[in-house]
Amino acid sequence: ITGYKKSEILGKHCYENILQHIDEKGIKLCLDGCPLQKTLKDGKKREAMVFLHHKKGHRIPVKVKVTPIIRDKTIVGAAEIFFDATEHLINNELLNKYKKDAIIDDLTNVFNRRYIKNLIESRLNSLIRYSWPFGVIFLDIDNFKLINDKYGHDVGDKVLVTVATTISNNIRSSDIIGRWGGEEFICIIENTDYKNLKLTAEKLDF
Repeated sequence: ITGYKKSEILGKHCYENILQHIDEKGIKLCLDGCPLQKTLKDGKKREAMVFLHHKKGHRIPVKVKVTPIIRDKTIVGAAEIFFDATEHLINNELLNKYKKDAIIDDLTNVFNRRYIKNLIESRLNSLIRYSWPFGVIFLDIDNFKLINDKYGHDVGDKVLVTVATTISNNIRSSDIIGRWGGEEFICIIENTDYKNLKLTAEKLDF
């Protein structure tokens, strides 16, 4: 991800003019706010969006996941994993730019069926190759036809937009929502297991 070789990194600190990671506001995390440092202090798992210094000089977006290493109830270290977050930036910052590329549902402003199908295939490949877990939640709106018949399609459209917005606001930034068709939606939940996937599904069952 960063362009550095293993021999250039092992035994060194990130602040030694290597990774020099900053947050979205440009704050240098090596000096204050490093997710790894926080986990070493309190033992809590963390996820964060950071920008790392590439060997060639430019900044690259990376999602960081930190897990404590605990022995006999004592924090003895932590593991920090970096994931390429370019896709995340596309999803969140360049959404409008990609509307014309036929991956966004015009009405609800979430991803469309084509994009979701490709993303599921990509996640399955990552699961097979790297054992990166993910979950899929399928949702639809009860009695939606009755809403259209009784109040008209304009009201039905407002319902679809409201549901899509509500779902988007109740999942993590790393998770994805798409409109599967009609009143059906799909959520792709990153890095989850069955228990947490079920909890997320129950939270979205409004």
